Amino acid sequence: MLERDVLPAAEAAELLRWLQDDAKEWQRGEWVVHGRTHEIPRTSAWFTLDGDDQGDSEVSGNVSVYGKHGTRSAPPALREAAAKVAGLVRQLRPASDWVPSGALANRYRDGSETVGEHSDFLNQLGPRPIIVGLSLGAARRFDFTEARDGGAAIRMVLPHNSALVMWKDAQESWLHAVPRCAEKAIGRHPISGSERISLTFRMR
Repeated sequence: MLERDVLPAAEAAELLRWLQDDAKEWQRGEWVVHGRTHEIPRTSAWFTLDGDDQGDSEVSGNVSVYGKHGTRSAPPALREAAAKVAGLVRQLRPASDWVPSGALANRYRDGSETVGEHSDFLNQLGPRPIIVGLSLGAARRFDFTEARDGGAAIRMVLPHNSALVMWKDAQESWLHAVPRCAEKAIGRHPISGSERISLTFRMR
């Protein structure tokens, strides 16, 4: 489910600028596929919202281990965004008690930086987690593919200040990816140009 204009425009711009500056210190993690280590083609950081500084580690159906990400405390602008994202989830699902405890930030500098097809089976979150991805900056294509032979495929573009809500069956039933693309296929943003930053909010 895609929701647009999640944050007030000024808040989204402020958060984007802050993240761009902070991203100068983010690192490329490593992942292990069939026993071989590869560098992840983007930089990342884990922001804590609940004081837990353990970071986050991911395992998907295609990848045996993801490396841990650098951990930092969320700034006020990110905490405000997290509160609005939690409010959005409660608005869409009034019975939900979902409150994010952290956010994984990924920086895609241009169309060469990607995330391959995967599902987020997160060790510390348990099965069927709700995950909300907030996109800031450049608009990039986002692909969903049903995780079964001959399954459906959904292609969408995630614009600046939009939130993609992945409900509890999304990780078990679907794979998702941000594919490589040409510069001309990127929806440039007046602040960040071709650069996109995503924040995926999760609850432990």
